Amino acid sequence: NATCFGEANGSIAVTNSAGSTVVITNAQNQVVSNTNLPAGTYTLTASAPNGNANGSCTATAQVTITQPDVAVSVSGIATNATCFGEANGSIAVTNSTGSTVVITNAQNQVVSNTNLPAGTYTLTASAPNGNANGSCTATAQVTINDGDGTPPVISQLPNETTINCPAKPEFAQATATDNVDTSVSLTFDDVTTQGQCAGSYSVIRTWTATDSCRNTSTSSQTINVIDKTPPTFTAPPTITINSGENCIANTNPIATGNVTNIIDACDSNPKVSYVDTECIGITESNGSVNAGNGNYFPFTVTGFDDLTANNIKKIALAFETNQGKGRAEFTLVSPSGKGIILVGPYCSGGNCDDSNSNTKELYLTTFYPNNSGYPKWNNANFIQDGINQNMTPNGETTSPNTITGLTSYVSSFENLTGPMNGTWFIYSRKQASVNGSIDFNSVCLTPASSCTGNKVITRTWTVTDACGNSSKATQIINIQDKTAPVLSEVPADVTVECSEVPTAATLTATDNCDADPKVAFNEAKIEGNCASNYTLTRTWTATDACGNTSSKVQVITVQDK
Repeated sequence: NATCFGEANGSIAVTNSAGSTVVITNAQNQVVSNTNLPAGTYTLTASAPNGNANGSCTATAQVTITQPDVAVSVSGIATNATCFGEANGSIAVTNSTGSTVVITNAQNQVVSNTNLPAGTYTLTASAPNGNANGSCTATAQVTINDGDGTPPVISQLPNETTINCPAKPEFAQATATDNVDTSVSLTFDDVTTQGQCAGSYSVIRTWTATDSCRNTSTSSQTINVIDKTPPTFTAPPTITINSGENCIANTNPIATGNVTNIIDACDSNPKVSYVDTECIGITESNGSVNAGNGNYFPFTVTGFDDLTANNIKKIALAFETNQGKGRAEFTLVSPSGKGIILVGPYCSGGNCDDSNSNTKELYLTTFYPNNSGYPKWNNANFIQDGINQNMTPNGETTSPNTITGLTSYVSSFENLTGPMNGTWFIYSRKQASVNGSIDFNSVCLTPASSCTGNKVITRTWTVTDACGNSSKATQIINIQDKTAPVLSEVPADVTVECSEVPTAATLTATDNCDADPKVAFNEAKIEGNCASNYTLTRTWTATDACGNTSSKVQVITVQDK
């Protein structure tokens, strides 16, 4: 019989008469062999050519092969692992009655049907119900798939941005989606990297999205903070102080005033510094000069009530070009409207041009009155750049430029008229329709005064924050010599006979600022009641270069006794 239900391993042991042959047919009358037969009824027909009248004699028999009544079967339904790499999958096994099932993994290891990682498993059911005590088996394969291993996806965050202090970083709110989890956890962490100064730093916010299977993804947004805003402050007001002993004035800010109202949004303690110059003007670069209406650079002179515009000791001018000085003209205009061309005239070719536009020429020139004997500036001449040059103004009295506020040209400082005090300005225009650039850097005027004790200090205050941003303002400090000279001791008043009138003494004087104050002598006579009776009043007056005076008097009474 067949060992197991449905198997074709039954056989028929045939015994037949000598000389006969046997043919086996199944129920479908198909000729079969006597082995590897499924369950069924088979007909055995034996025949031999030994019958009467040469007839063929046959004999038949039927044999039935049986099989077990129930087939061994097994199947399984997988429950996949919840999350990637977890061993929490399982197999629900269904098997035929009376059979037992063994589960093996890909490594042929026997495992249970629970707490299984992802993989393919073989289920083998067996039952001792076959003929001849044969064991019947059935197999099935079940695959447990791995769980969620895909991290959430964080939405696109803004690109790296830069803001100006004191603004604070404001980050976008991240969102995330997941292929399985509908409620993704989002957290963030900020990392701040300090820059080179207090108002400069960078913040990186990194978002982390985590799903229920602990799959994570990250995305970052960077915001840079920079400080480009200079401090603001109030400079001390203009002040007038007196020079004291040894012609020294106390210009310490404690005496002359300090800056106030310092405000910086990012630095709580900006640094304050100052530089003093004994000239008046513009000491900071003021940028490029245009070829249209030109540029005006004004500055104010105060504290020189006793001087006129022609009392100029010197004027320092600095400017840069990159294709020659021939395309530049600079004119100084006084408060009265009189102007003098310092740098000019426009020209081309030769020393006027520089064909190499990759290098700049810095001209540092100090202009003096014409009587100084220094050479006159002319754009067509060679003038060494990069070092200070002493020169006199160009002094041309015509120009193609139209300057608002200019009434007329003069040829020298000595010909300027009107007050020293007031608003002066430098006018410059680049020659039109030419290449190259012109940059005005600075101008500073030094008045000429016989009173060396009177000075004007231009104090340039600078307040700088930790990031190097700075702002500037100027304070004018007028120093005046108001101290009179000191005369030597004068002789005492005396009464003498007319024949004994003393010779006038010679007095000397010292001064805090003037090394050689002048002493003037005057004698006044008042007649008495006779020719030999009179009074002499002798007055010595010392005057310094600033016009400060002091006097001493001796009275001599003359009597004829």
